[in-house]
Amino acid sequence: MYYLEAEVFYHGEPVGLLSRHSDFFRFQYHREYVLGGGDPISFSLPVRIEPYDSELLHGFFSGLVSEGWLKNLQSRTQKIDEKDEFSLLVANGHDLIGAVTVELPNMP
Repeated sequence: MYYLEAEVFYHGEPVGLLSRHSDFFRFQYHREYVLGGGDPISFSLPVRIEPYDSELLHGFFSGLVSEGWLKNLQSRTQKIDEKDEFSLLVANGHDLIGAVTVELPNMP
């Protein structure tokens, strides 16, 4: 089984994990964040303990991936297939527009 996960931050605070499994994607808020009354990162991902599983990358996260010439440039320079949105998001998720960032664990 293939598995990779990245930490999701909201306004610099760790809020959950986004992971790619061999046949689905999962986003799950951290238990502490839920119990602490944290805000949702998206209207489509209300705060809850249960994970959000999907066959495709969740629409909210897909929308964070670069488009057009920037996506093409990132794909070429980072040697990531343009169709692999999860890898593009994780590779560039530290520098997103907005309050959410997506980073590999233990990244500065």
